[in-house]
Amino acid sequence: GKERQKRQQTMCWTMDSLFSMPARLQEVRCGGTVEVQAGWNSHRLWFEVVDGSLFMAPPLARVHLLEWYSEMMNDRPRNTAFAAAITAAVDRTRREKGRCRVVDLGCGAGVLSVLAFQAGADDVIGVEITPHLARCAQHVVALHTGGARNGRTASVTCADLRSLAFDNEEHRFDVVVSELLDAGGLGERIVPFMRHAKTHLLRSTGEVVPRLLRICAVLADVRLPAVAGVEV
Repeated sequence: GKERQKRQQTMCWTMDSLFSMPARLQEVRCGGTVEVQAGWNSHRLWFEVVDGSLFMAPPLARVHLLEWYSEMMNDRPRNTAFAAAITAAVDRTRREKGRCRVVDLGCGAGVLSVLAFQAGADDVIGVEITPHLARCAQHVVALHTGGARNGRTASVTCADLRSLAFDNEEHRFDVVVSELLDAGGLGERIVPFMRHAKTHLLRSTGEVVPRLLRICAVLADVRLPAVAGVEV
């Protein structure tokens, strides 16, 4: 009864800065088999349970996100600004070339990918390295693009963006979109990622959104309490 319920609750990975993760497995009998699929890239290794029916709750019943990520997703001025910038870039490209290919680097839950498709992009590819976010983005993009038709496509791939490179100009993208920005602007390594994108993914006449990053800083003298008798 109560002891079993308490044990089940401890099966869920929780931290103060994280929402609880409902996609935990049901109890498996001794001798039972659970098929696990491994995935890997140059930076990480992960495992996923193949049979979704083994979960006590669907893996996407809720998405395991940091609290600040949910706040960012609901930031209307941010979303409005990105929508306007993406629409302008897509419109310029379509006027000049007739078609527009967009790649969304670090697409997260897929919001910017959807905005690019709604702006009229003919081909949109979202790239996300985190497996559960990539799965979420696949659902979001499919829901809001209607599966894409009339010669238009929209998809999400789970990969490290640095593993993508196109030497052929024809296969590259007209617009590179990314929101790899933390509160300080540079914490998510947007500079080296954009350098890779411009070198290996963007067409010579392509555009990057956002085009500019302005960082404001101020010097501060901060005194922290001593740690184990050591002043820091």
